[in-house]
Amino acid sequence: MKILVLADYNNVHVESWTNWFANAGHDVFLVYRNEPNGHNIQYHPNIKVFACKGRVFESKSHSGMWRRVDFFLSARKIAKYADKIISQYDIDVVHCHALVYGFVGSFIHNKVPIIFTPLASALIVKAKKNMLYRYAARRIFKKCAVVTGDSKILQQQGYILGAKKDHNYVIQNGVDTINFVSQGATLRQQLGINTDDFVVLTARGNKPVYNQNIIYDAFKIAHAQDNTIRLLTFDNGYTGDGVIILPSMPHADMPKLYRSANIGVSVPSSDSSPRTVYESLLCGVPCIVSDLPWSHEVLGNMVMRTHMDAQQIADCILEMKSNYMDYKQKVLQSKAFLQDTFGYEYNMKRMEIICHAIIQEYDDT
Repeated sequence: MKILVLADYNNVHVESWTNWFANAGHDVFLVYRNEPNGHNIQYHPNIKVFACKGRVFESKSHSGMWRRVDFFLSARKIAKYADKIISQYDIDVVHCHALVYGFVGSFIHNKVPIIFTPLASALIVKAKKNMLYRYAARRIFKKCAVVTGDSKILQQQGYILGAKKDHNYVIQNGVDTINFVSQGATLRQQLGINTDDFVVLTARGNKPVYNQNIIYDAFKIAHAQDNTIRLLTFDNGYTGDGVIILPSMPHADMPKLYRSANIGVSVPSSDSSPRTVYESLLCGVPCIVSDLPWSHEVLGNMVMRTHMDAQQIADCILEMKSNYMDYKQKVLQSKAFLQDTFGYEYNMKRMEIICHAIIQEYDDT
């Protein structure tokens, strides 16, 4: 099977998905727009990678409003480039990852099935507020043959924006269940964490949606009551007693980081199927999460839910510390379920079956 992936180069999900298909013996091609690449991304050597020079506003910023506007204006140019790849290499199926690349895919002229995998933020948040995102979503939903998303809430939002119910699947982005396990090395010694310290990890980014300021306020409340509580966080401008600032690290080191923590906290204002929570759980780390619809789909009582309130989150941290082994055992006992539900192997095999089926359907017509 020859698969053309339209996606950002520096996306860890794209890296993992394409590498899985390459390792499974498929011919994988990646087209991304010519933008600054992320670090620590390693693609399978057999994957053919193409950078399309598609910028319109060359002098503008690579982020924020200009990046989004520029990308939508560049869609036809990138699609034309992709069409050449499709014809040259006789591509069987195109997989568009994220809404902006789905919009690119909507302009492809070759008769080839298109699979669209949107990200939650584009449909659940941006498409509700932004007319351009709504237009892009409706256009690709009309064009694509298959839709895959990582949660039922994302699937439902897709239906509202015009996605068909036929060939519409919930596929998890997947977790590496070989390396994300509860037993193994940690970074506690390197980070100066004492044996008696109770470590709270927040591994999400610094965007406002992730509410890092609320987590920091909750930590200060909890730390004032128990100074053995420490906060592990990537550099987000917050410092103080008990705060440990993490350096940037490759994704391969994340299992060690998760295992360094006692609990994880992830309380964004919107979410769909957060990889950091699933990775934490697979490493045996109990988690406090936002009380959002996605958390009720499959996790049941494996997580503690909270509203985006500093005092309530602080109370959850203190409760987990007081009854830590109960929460820890609950997560460890769910290991088999977590591996089966969120593992790469299971989800990518499902994706492989979907690809073969849609290719066959197109060949038959």
